[in-house]
Amino acid sequence: MIDVCQWRASIGSWNCCQAATGPRSRYESDGESLPTRNCTSGRDKAPVFQASAVDLISFIVFFILSLCASRLTPTGHCISFQLLVDDDISGWLQLYVGASIVGSFNLFTVSFHLYFYFLLILLSGDVELNPGPETDKPDAPSLLCSASAELTQPISTTLYTVTDLLHAKRLIPLDTKREMYFKGETNEKKAGRLLITLETLLKASLNPEQYLINVCYILLSQKLDVLTEITVPILNQLGESIPDDHNITIILPPDDVQKYADALKQKYKDQPIVATEWPPRVGKDFFGRLTLIEGQDLDKKTADQRNWHMLRGQIDEIPNTLGSKGTIKIENLLKIGSSQIPKILVDGPPGIGKTTLCRKLLNMWSNEVFDCQYDLVLFCPLRNIKVAKAKELKDLFVYRTTSDRERKVVEWMSENEGKGVFIIFDGWDELSDKLKKSSLAASIIRNEMLAFCSVVVTSRSYASASLSALPSINRYIQIIGFSVEEISTVVIKTLQNDPTLADNLIDENKCNSILNSFFKTTQNSKNSQLAVKLVNDLKVRGDVQSLCYIPMVCSMVILVYWKEGGQLPTTLTQLYENFILQTIKKDIKRKQPEADTRYIVSLDDLPLELPSLFKNLCQLAYTNLAATRLTFSLQQSNQFLTEAAKEDYLGLLTKFRECDEEKYQFLHLSIQEFLAAWWIVKYDNTETKFNNYFHNEHFKMCLRFVAGLTHLEHESYQQYFNRGIDLQCKKNPLRKFETSHNHWFYKYLNSDTGILDYDYQIRIINLEDLEVLLLQLLYESQNTELCQLFAQSMKGNSLCLMCNSDRQVDFIKLGLFDWLCLGYFISSSGIKWNQLDLGKVREQSLSVFKTGLSGTSQSQCTKMILHLQGNSNATLALNFLNKPLLQNIQQLIFKCSQCDTGLVLMQLFNLPQLKMLHLTCTFDTDLDETSYASKCTELEQCIKRNLKVQELIIIQTINTKCKLLELFITSLIRGITQNRMITSFTLEQIDSIRSNHLVTGSMLESLLKENSTLQALSMNIPNHCISLSVNEVKEMSRLTALEISGSILMNSLLPCIEGLKCLILPLPYSPCLIFKSHPNLQQLTLQLDTAKSINDFFTNLQTNTTLRALRVEVKEGSVYTICSIGRHHCYSSDYVHSNTDYKKCMSASSYMSIITTGIMLNTGLQQLSIPVFLPITNKEIKEFLTVIFQKHNITELEIHFQLDQTYYFQNDEKK
Repeated sequence: MIDVCQWRASIGSWNCCQAATGPRSRYESDGESLPTRNCTSGRDKAPVFQASAVDLISFIVFFILSLCASRLTPTGHCISFQLLVDDDISGWLQLYVGASIVGSFNLFTVSFHLYFYFLLILLSGDVELNPGPETDKPDAPSLLCSASAELTQPISTTLYTVTDLLHAKRLIPLDTKREMYFKGETNEKKAGRLLITLETLLKASLNPEQYLINVCYILLSQKLDVLTEITVPILNQLGESIPDDHNITIILPPDDVQKYADALKQKYKDQPIVATEWPPRVGKDFFGRLTLIEGQDLDKKTADQRNWHMLRGQIDEIPNTLGSKGTIKIENLLKIGSSQIPKILVDGPPGIGKTTLCRKLLNMWSNEVFDCQYDLVLFCPLRNIKVAKAKELKDLFVYRTTSDRERKVVEWMSENEGKGVFIIFDGWDELSDKLKKSSLAASIIRNEMLAFCSVVVTSRSYASASLSALPSINRYIQIIGFSVEEISTVVIKTLQNDPTLADNLIDENKCNSILNSFFKTTQNSKNSQLAVKLVNDLKVRGDVQSLCYIPMVCSMVILVYWKEGGQLPTTLTQLYENFILQTIKKDIKRKQPEADTRYIVSLDDLPLELPSLFKNLCQLAYTNLAATRLTFSLQQSNQFLTEAAKEDYLGLLTKFRECDEEKYQFLHLSIQEFLAAWWIVKYDNTETKFNNYFHNEHFKMCLRFVAGLTHLEHESYQQYFNRGIDLQCKKNPLRKFETSHNHWFYKYLNSDTGILDYDYQIRIINLEDLEVLLLQLLYESQNTELCQLFAQSMKGNSLCLMCNSDRQVDFIKLGLFDWLCLGYFISSSGIKWNQLDLGKVREQSLSVFKTGLSGTSQSQCTKMILHLQGNSNATLALNFLNKPLLQNIQQLIFKCSQCDTGLVLMQLFNLPQLKMLHLTCTFDTDLDETSYASKCTELEQCIKRNLKVQELIIIQTINTKCKLLELFITSLIRGITQNRMITSFTLEQIDSIRSNHLVTGSMLESLLKENSTLQALSMNIPNHCISLSVNEVKEMSRLTALEISGSILMNSLLPCIEGLKCLILPLPYSPCLIFKSHPNLQQLTLQLDTAKSINDFFTNLQTNTTLRALRVEVKEGSVYTICSIGRHHCYSSDYVHSNTDYKKCMSASSYMSIITTGIMLNTGLQQLSIPVFLPITNKEIKEFLTVIFQKHNITELEIHFQLDQTYYFQNDEKK
């Protein structure tokens, strides 16, 4: 036997070999091509490409192996070393040799990697063109579609008989039958319409083949020759054996069965889908509330992972766990396979909606939504003792009818072995162990009787293991409750009674639901506004939303929200106290309808007979929580339950049977946690228990409730918040070169820290150091004194929301509720924060954080870093910056997406203490030209009057053509020209389109002439944005640091500026002019592009004594290697002497000689960054390194090893 994968790989290799010889597949011969790609494109070039690739790889590997061999020790091990290579080399090495061996090498490993990759290239082929052998399987919809034209006329002759039979066999709904009988059309048109309906239902069928077989048998039973000639071939293709005489008789269920089924349908239609009475049911219909997960053979680890997500309300994570096959719709629940009878297990925790699912299935059958042919659907709740102990089939009938009819229905079910019957057993966990083995329900589920009967059985998760192991169970479904999107739907449809308004509101916010953004509404309906407010509140209150996946808890939250007049309580503790109080009052009213419960306003004010019972329940909750028990028996808790049973457990417990024993469970785990917290606070040693369980993951929610009930007022709680946590922005130390650069351009900041790039701000601590639990405890307790203590204990009075994540900079991802807690903490801290680095923040998060900041806060902030992500609203950010917290801010690094840069600058310049502003944004405005011109005049005056800002950095992107941008740039530069405080100005214009001229010569001339305070200027503006001619600017400047890009700016500004101490140039410029005009230059970045410029620069460097930091870049193609000359004939001596461009180049050997001499004779350099081109001789590299090692003045060295760029060019020429 040959493996299919091997066969496909072989075909792929054969195709690869055939590529060079011509057409090799039907696609080429027919002139067709696959939609995914052109499989034949470039085929003729394939051999050349492979040869050149091997050639290049061989060269690279030869070089690396040679280098490694020279580093091998006598023992054969490679000495560790660091090799700096450019992106091209790194990419080739990682692709062809393997990323794991780029840093340290082993000859065997390199050889193995090369062999392996060449083998892959050899075996690669177009497998997509050879998917393997295909099996011709009859497609039921296609069969019916191809025969429909021939079927129309013969069906019209017996239309009403066929219609009656199709409806009797549940192949068409009642509405279709009505159309056939009452619509005023010819029989032929009705027959065509009937076929259209059959095709539609066939495509949607659970079992299309069987559906078509049933239709064909009904047509065959009409004994018409035309229908026989059409249907018999279809049945043969579907594998059906047909009698030679084609004598087919359709047997319909007896009249008594049909009448009983009709009675059941009416009963199922009349009953509500959601059956719960308390808490009040949410919504009036099913509307996709339940998410179903299909999984089989779940191991314990996977089950524990799912239970953990379920316990914490992380419902949307469950479909991603192992064993899951994704969510499925209820309409597809019974779609198993053509040869299988559905036997389905559905499990889930209490209150999740298992019974609701059953009722929905009944409703779908009664409304003929099912396309499968079920003549009878029985609902059998196993909590019904008669059903659980049933000995005969008639005992399963919850809805009773005459004994004679019941007898006939039972006989029909038995004779047909359950064919056409669907039974729903609800509550397997309600059965005793004995009944799970010997009951009638168990026999049907195990296929011991009614073998052709479809079955759905529901169970709580703890009792489903015995069922899932049965071989008869062919599908395992878990109900995991509402998704986040469905919670919003539930809220809207529950609070908005008008179905039309509710549907419109849902449609209005479809995009917001997908993007998880805040909902909005234009409706004037109070109920709609209340619904939107609750949806948005739940997005913020993630702690509450994470509990709402269970329908019962979701109902509880909606109830409390409604009772509180459209307000969620501030804390989770208040929410649960309110709900439990409402539950107890409801229980009292149920037993004593005349009782007045209006005066029961808290759990401390319960009527005289209830406090002791409530105390027992609280002790019961704590005892079982401490023992990690969610369910408990009477023997385990007899002393507590006996008295509570008299009052029906105050409506807070549910009772069920397991293993012939009554067991109990609280309505929800969170209710048990609240009652346990009440016990700890009211009747136990609170502080001791808090300390004992502080690090217990199982008790985290309980401790939040303890914090809410005690407000953490006892002094013992201070130990958790006075811990000296270090959350400062610990940054990787900058290299001296970057430190020197910051010294010239950003003097106001500490020179050893970066400000423009987050890459320098890498936290060394872990994510957990933020102690989110402490923030949640502070919010729950609403204790401002603890907030102040916690803030004062933080080292450096700084908070940074960044961390190390897999050696990459990452930002701590907080939920919306965590942002609310953080805002409350900072607002209540009452200290002066030296730095708050909020990192990357979405608009929703910032809005919630702003909500947490109190308007009367005494807290202050000196420096803030804020990156507003997404299509953010700059107005929101500006409103946030106007909070009292930021009124004395001195340094602000602010990045947002589209905004009106001018308006943002005006508001930021109004911050009274701002000294440094770094703004990154994309220019955009909604104003017309006249209005914007007026605003730009205000901006110019605002900058002119500024007496605080000293350093201004603006990085701006242009995505759309905007004439108004020129107004902004003009006003900005004029304002800075007249300003007498700004000492450093950076303007970077990132132009994704070709904008109009934004900067003119007169503007720059005025800036250099009239501004006497500006010392550092950095301008990165594309040439096409500048209206400036060479030598137009003639005013001399007092600048000490200059960074410019673009040839126009460089050639216009440099001649009129002398005496610079720092010069950053990304383009070539005459070295002689630089050293002549700036004799005191201390830092320089320069690109060299010719042999003359290289020679001039390093000749001048030999006698220079002022330069301290030097970064040299060499333009591509300016240096060539000996290897390239020897390898390519185009670098012959004739070519070298005749080619003008080549005369501008310098050999790698000469290059190494001149840079070695220049560095050797220079006495001032301390930081040096320089490229070295490979390959070169060992002697040349040895001489260079010897000089470097002897230069004690050089403290920082960066060498970029690069392959000769001309190699690639000449290699292409040869090809």
